[in-house]
Amino acid sequence: TPTVASAAAFLMHAARLDTSLSNGSTTSRNNDIVLNAERSEVIKALLMTGAERATNNTNPSYDPKNIEQYRVDPADRTDNGLDRRYGAGQLNVYNSYHVLMEGEQDTLQDNGTGNIDPAGFDYDECVGGSNGSNAQATYFFTTGQESVEFVASLVWNVDVIRGNPGAYFMSAATLHDLDLQLFDASDGGNWILVADSASTTANTENVRAFLEADTPYVLQVNRGAGASAFRWDYGLAWRTRISGDI
Repeated sequence: TPTVASAAAFLMHAARLDTSLSNGSTTSRNNDIVLNAERSEVIKALLMTGAERATNNTNPSYDPKNIEQYRVDPADRTDNGLDRRYGAGQLNVYNSYHVLMEGEQDTLQDNGTGNIDPAGFDYDECVGGSNGSNAQATYFFTTGQESVEFVASLVWNVDVIRGNPGAYFMSAATLHDLDLQLFDASDGGNWILVADSASTTANTENVRAFLEADTPYVLQVNRGAGASAFRWDYGLAWRTRISGDI
């Protein structure tokens, strides 16, 4: 817990030092400026995306512990794309930091292109299809000359009902339903689903896949199937790595 907390503090500090990493900000009720890169949703997404799903630890030398067979057994697969034993995996703040330093990259719906780099993050303040928000969020990318491992984590907070000013905290809350899907777009408009995460009870969705070289892909955030329209925000982070380097 303290190791993860220190990693989160480090990432928040790095985000605040470089305002160019964020495409926007909000003002808290305390009138503090909160950059998109330092929001809780984004920091959590950075930590989860940067975590290693497979490890090759050497310490201690007499009995190193490693993550193996991540989500291989169907019994270990959680609905939100994680492994029931290991969660998101082993913390790697080096990975998370480099994802952060690639900067915020907007969706197709927000800036008209949606083309993203091999690593990066985004904070979207309104998705869900209600009150003028987008029903979905779309990101396009094309792999390079070698096959890669691709990891992405989508994070959002529950909607806690606020009481009257000065009143006691109210525990009533709504968990909005978001899904994360990865498509192969090499056949024009006929997108082929590669991986998806569609839990109805978690507030993170996660995908990991090994992608072909020189291939266009689409990463998409969607309102959960059958869910009523809402307006909510999320943080998303992703990274790619040449498969041979894993």
